Amino acid sequence: MKIETLAQLEETKKTIIEMKAQETNLFIISVFDEMLNELNRGDVENIATPSYLSIIRFGYDIFNPLHII
Repeated sequence: MKIETLAQLEETKKTIIEMKAQETNLFIISVFDEMLNELNRGDVENIATPSYLSIIRFGYDIFNPLHII
């Protein structure tokens, strides 16, 4: 997932908020919170993308299925 525009940034935030709302595992919720903190910085060029944070925290991209859709 590469975020290049503010529209993509907002869509990514929305997706993460929806995924977080469905999650019950506190560790995964903390990852979503960290992702949202990065996204809320609002500097599109310097954001650590959700995929990157996922790989750092989980060892794989939990968003990979979204790339296929």
